[in-house]
Amino acid sequence: MPMLLQSFGGIVTNEKAQVLSEKGTPLFPNLFAAGELVSGYLDGGYRSGDALMFGTVSGRIAAQSMQ
Repeated sequence: MPMLLQSFGGIVTNEKAQVLSEKGTPLFPNLFAAGELVSGYLDGGYRSGDALMFGTVSGRIAAQSMQ
């Protein structure tokens, strides 16, 4: 199971958790990112409790977007 502790920067996604290109459009139709891998979530500081919840919520959003 791949894991990443922190990502200051990371992958840019939209509200459906789709990975976006530099142009702001979905990079591939079924490519999603969730959790700490997503850019902008940590906003300059690491909060471990929040990270667990964000991973759960953004993972659920990605899963629902696949349907």
